[in-house]
Amino acid sequence: MQTDEKYEIETHPWEPWLPADAKVLFMGTFPPGTHRWSMDFYYPNPINDFWRICSLLFIGEKEALYDRATRSFNLDAIKAMTIERGIAMSDTVKRARRLKGNAADKFSRSSRATTLPTSWRGFPIARQLRPPAKKPPK
Repeated sequence: MQTDEKYEIETHPWEPWLPADAKVLFMGTFPPGTHRWSMDFYYPNPINDFWRICSLLFIGEKEALYDRATRSFNLDAIKAMTIERGIAMSDTVKRARRLKGNAADKFSRSSRATTLPTSWRGFPIARQLRPPAKKPPK
């Protein structure tokens, strides 16, 4: 049996994103490896549909935040949309070991949880927290 200690501990690359009028907080677990990034921000993997779903819901067009020519998300447009819609972003894990080299939760070991800033106390986003689903519903 292998021990977790042989795997490098990675530190989360981003600080929480908290627009001034945030109403909703999306919390993931830990980002994918940098080789999967199309931008330097939350949900950076171009195959992840998070920003496409947000784009469809808030802009009305699935690809409005994605540039097919560069195969990357438009970070400026994403940040503008999150500010306009009051969407905050953070992840639950600050430091982790990837046991299989990917972002799958079942193959990661958290070595330090994220501490939410004290400035978040009293914000409406603190009223209801729901853990991420293990699997999408069928």
